[in-house]
Amino acid sequence: MKFSSIFLLLLVSYSCNKYEDDLYHRTDCIEVTKKSNWIQKPFNSNYSIMYPDTYDSISEYLLPWNKFELRREDEKVVLDGGFCDPTALPCHVYDYFGESLDTEKDSIGIDLENSKYLNIKKTFCQDGMAIAYFYFNESMSGNFRNAFGVLFLIDKDDFTFRRAGVISFAKSEKQEIFDILETLNFK
Repeated sequence: MKFSSIFLLLLVSYSCNKYEDDLYHRTDCIEVTKKSNWIQKPFNSNYSIMYPDTYDSISEYLLPWNKFELRREDEKVVLDGGFCDPTALPCHVYDYFGESLDTEKDSIGIDLENSKYLNIKKTFCQDGMAIAYFYFNESMSGNFRNAFGVLFLIDKDDFTFRRAGVISFAKSEKQEIFDILETLNFK
């Protein structure tokens, strides 16, 4: 009887520890990192991003929103970000207007080409905590930039993910998109 009680206690203890590990140490994350010889710029007042020198970056404050744009020289990748209220200088994640996520989803619908679903998701983490979701679809029409995605960044004040940018890209450049998003860094 003692052996059964001890075994049951150990099993319950292991299960609780396993649950805590899954909760705090996500296994579905791509951990953010820095890339040597890449250019680093502010994405907004909360985040920075890095990219290779084959890109041009534009950070502007234009009405009706603050804008960050990253464009590859051959035009195969375009990232438009920002979308802050024009009065929000500096531009913080909580100033983003538009779509937000209060719960994690596997896919999201978007009003684009007859309401496509962005049904592939990548999660990016900093120190084990999810800071960005990138939802995308690789079956958009067109031969040049035939994939599209939406980037959500976490607002660490209320733990809501806010729409921070859109990326249109050639499917062949998907890994490069992941490499760039892997450099997002919450300051």
